[in-house]
Amino acid sequence: MFSSIASHLVSLKKENYSPIDFATAFEVASKSLSRYGGAQLGDRTMIDALLPACQSFANSIRQDQPLKESLKKASEEAEKGAQETTKMKARAGRSSYISFENLHSVPDPGAHAVSIWIKAIYSQM
Repeated sequence: MFSSIASHLVSLKKENYSPIDFATAFEVASKSLSRYGGAQLGDRTMIDALLPACQSFANSIRQDQPLKESLKKASEEAEKGAQETTKMKARAGRSSYISFENLHSVPDPGAHAVSIWIKAIYSQM
């Protein structure tokens, strides 16, 4: 994920990057992860936290919201997405090998991890 973001930014060949550059890089990397990994929203994977966070961040930045506020909203969307996985049947990822009864009320670990690292980025701003 982070290497995809970095690759996109390097491809821009700039010395300084704008928040829109970061938002676009986040979108490109998130979509690539979904495409190559095969998971989509609702599959009970990290994508369920990642894509809503990415969309929120990009929308906020494109509406000229401050970076910190945009990250806060992205963090909230990631947490919401991770919590939503507690209600989902796993259709992809490692959780797809475990029965729904054993997963019920437990967030997907990958989605939970996404919410943690986005929150960590926000907290350091």
